[in-house]
Amino acid sequence: MKTRTVILSLLTLLATTCAVAGSPDKFTDWVVECKKPTACEAKTLRQGDTTDGYPTIKITGKKRTHHKLFLSDAKYVDGSKKITVRIDKTPAIDLNPKRDLKRLNRGEYQIANRDLLHELLSRMASGRKLQLFYTNVRGQAREPEYSLMGMGDALRKLGSASRVAGVVVSKKPEKRELQDNDGSRGGKKFRDWQIRCTTDGSCAAATYKSSGEIDGYPSMRVVVDSSRQRQLHIADAQYMNGSKPIWIKVDGEKEIRLLPGRDFVRLSRGEYKISNSRVLARVMSAIQRGRVFQLSYLNVRSQWRKPEYSLLGAAAAMRELGGGAQKIQIVEKPPEVKPRDARKAVVDTRPPPPIRTPTPSPRPSVTQNTQVPEVIQESNRRDSRSWWQRFTSSGKRWSVSCSGPYRCVATAEGTLKGGKKDISIRISGRRGSRRFMLTDAQMLDASKPMRLQIDGALPLHVVPRKDFKQSGRGEIRFVNSRLTETLISKMQRGDEMWVTYTNRQGRSRVVKFSLKGVNASLKKVTR
Repeated sequence: MKTRTVILSLLTLLATTCAVAGSPDKFTDWVVECKKPTACEAKTLRQGDTTDGYPTIKITGKKRTHHKLFLSDAKYVDGSKKITVRIDKTPAIDLNPKRDLKRLNRGEYQIANRDLLHELLSRMASGRKLQLFYTNVRGQAREPEYSLMGMGDALRKLGSASRVAGVVVSKKPEKRELQDNDGSRGGKKFRDWQIRCTTDGSCAAATYKSSGEIDGYPSMRVVVDSSRQRQLHIADAQYMNGSKPIWIKVDGEKEIRLLPGRDFVRLSRGEYKISNSRVLARVMSAIQRGRVFQLSYLNVRSQWRKPEYSLLGAAAAMRELGGGAQKIQIVEKPPEVKPRDARKAVVDTRPPPPIRTPTPSPRPSVTQNTQVPEVIQESNRRDSRSWWQRFTSSGKRWSVSCSGPYRCVATAEGTLKGGKKDISIRISGRRGSRRFMLTDAQMLDASKPMRLQIDGALPLHVVPRKDFKQSGRGEIRFVNSRLTETLISKMQRGDEMWVTYTNRQGRSRVVKFSLKGVNASLKKVTR
């Protein structure tokens, strides 16, 4: 009886092995082919009429942690040039030929960088289309596209085919592996946010730039660390200048300035983490209740970038991701006042005051100095609006003068190289309708263009008539409202500004303005 059972088992194994090594199995746009019982591979070809001359995407390995990614049939690919991979609308991933690729033979390359391999496989598991950018041996650019439909079924078949060859796996681990390959948790979407999991089991809630092109712009990720605390990472930020401050704003609220080293640190190439726990708690709280997230930063070319990210679905994605609140939370300090009941109890326990006969107070005479309540003084002060409020720092001065209700002007004086005073800046009006003027500009030639530069960034070139015009004796008014709002917004985040203009003698002059105190001045102007 035992001999018969062994013979039946061997016949079953032989039949299964023949089936495995036979014709390939097709899963939508992917094919699983086994040359040997222990050597199976899942691959897909270029989408289109012609596949000759274009590489094939190939995956081998029986488990997710053992998967390997290859570019096969790539004899026309120039292996000395950079290769770029893009999946759906996610940011592109660059493969360096010396660091990330390994050439096995003529026409086959393997992704050798494990971090990039896990990132690619994770995106491919939840994607629909893969686009490859490379240069062929003739120096021509090629952009073939590959379909990812059926990749999950192909990988499951790949794992089961490898187990037939004698890999002993119990039923419970097999069920768990199928669930992992299915990616039921990885790739789960919540409006504009998505849960993405890597092969090592770590997951993150991620979102990308909400509109326009997303290549070159960072992505926002919320991860859970080992202490089960949520952390905010700025990923895919290879083009962000990490040595400069960045600004975060949610739903038009006050911008949060983050300084490198103090508020955020660099984890790896193109990834940064908010390290200041107090700032992190404030940002995470704003993300969960907000709708639009704006990130302002300088790229590696010293250009300002302000991508916006949608926060719809962020709260649900974080709940799915797990993790608790931050260790340090921003809470308002309660006033040190006893409760009403306790105060009443104290009053009730006191002994009654002695009864005294009231003495009539003398009526104040006309010449007697009576104290005016502070509330009335503040009201009279606001009505008059004739006082000066100055904001000084390191000898640099911005001043605010008001001649009436809603008639306030912020002023700053510029200096030349030798410290001599020159033109001045005047800013008035509320946000959205602000007016920017240059005063004391009698020597300025209004028919020539000017250049404005803030903190070494790319200068703004303004031309007469289109951007500014002369409105009075010694006054230059900026008429381009969009340029005005952009300039004031940059001034609020900067430290110094240089204005280069041409005087009436045809000579160029450079005037320096300090921007310390401009934020406080504009708050008083728009109050």
